Amino acid sequence: MKLYLLKQKPGPGMSKRMFDSISKNLNINLEYNNLVTPVDYYEKVLDKLMADPEVVGFNVTIPYKVKIRANVLADQDVSACGAVNCVRVDHEKNKFFGHNTDWQGIYKPLQSKAINSAIVAGAGGASRAAVYALTKLDIPSIHLYNRTQKSAKEI
Repeated sequence: MKLYLLKQKPGPGMSKRMFDSISKNLNINLEYNNLVTPVDYYEKVLDKLMADPEVVGFNVTIPYKVKIRANVLADQDVSACGAVNCVRVDHEKNKFFGHNTDWQGIYKPLQSKAINSAIVAGAGGASRAAVYALTKLDIPSIHLYNRTQKSAKEI
């Protein structure tokens, strides 16, 4: 079983170490690797992932969390926030199924807190998930700051 982290820039990151440790501790035959993908090769890499029957899914990070939205069938969380961080590959249907679990990492620790306002910095995929989580928490005042107004307004 193969899993990947689709990303643009090289670097170790935490995902590989985490999945390697989990597969060892649970005795699961799992191969998890970083898949460094320049923007020019993005479509080719998606084709290659679909063509390999051992690939069951992949994580997504900068800059592909928003871009990949066009290539997946989205669950309700992706539809609401517009960003994908996990993709399940269905080879029989020749489809990618997109999910977003980032928002839960913000929502769950805050759900029992009384919060009246929040600040979100940036307008990328993780920021979209953060705004989605904060909205689900019914926080009345959410302030989004970004380098460009255009990206911030999209959220």
